[in-house]
Amino acid sequence: MVLSAALPAAASRGDLALVRFLVEELQLQQELSAEVFSAAAGSGCQALLEWLAREQGCPVCGPDAWVRAGRLGDREVLGCLLRLGVPWGAGLARAAEEAGLPGPVTDWMEAEGAQVGQGREAEDGGVVVREAHI
Repeated sequence: MVLSAALPAAASRGDLALVRFLVEELQLQQELSAEVFSAAAGSGCQALLEWLAREQGCPVCGPDAWVRAGRLGDREVLGCLLRLGVPWGAGLARAAEEAGLPGPVTDWMEAEGAQVGQGREAEDGGVVVREAHI
């Protein structure tokens, strides 16, 4: 479906108005997915992330959302993911390493409880899930 491809594309641009239109007016709620949320994380638009997670119940995921937001190097966006309770997810260390996330980003993630500094060895530690109060 062509419209289903429009949703992650709009989210990746951080276009809250278009995403809202697609979901509410064209009734694409069923197309909300972790992929759409991760695309929004990569846009850096906190308002879109909050709308998706809090108002639409969009599935949130890690590590893809963390890596996409981490590429921006914006701690406010990372903090938004943390407030929304996005799990770090299995594979974060590997994904962060492969994406070449900057040191300040991985340092911030580690300070918040993520296992990213150990590279691939951190994968053996399992999934790290953070409790959030929204």
